[in-house]
Amino acid sequence: MADQPPDSAADQTPGRPEQVSIDLSEPLVLRGTAGRLRERTASILAIALLLTLASTIGATFAFAFVKDVEGAVELAQILIPALTTLVGTVLGYYYATERARRDS
Repeated sequence: MADQPPDSAADQTPGRPEQVSIDLSEPLVLRGTAGRLRERTASILAIALLLTLASTIGATFAFAFVKDVEGAVELAQILIPALTTLVGTVLGYYYATERARRDS
């Protein structure tokens, strides 16, 4: 009797959750409400960052025409690479998850 593996129902103690194993070899794709919320959030972030990048470029050009060209160039050299990196990261994530969702 001691050599037999414990029965899963007999092994559970009251009030303790059952152990669940997760297969990590496949990507986790959320379905239902959580998946739609995640997709919507990614879409909103991508649009917001694209608008931020576009408005920063527009504001830099406006600043160059109204005030100081050298200051505008310096501002563009600081802000544009950082925003472009953020936009690229978010868009890459968004399209990668979208493709994974389509493939599954």
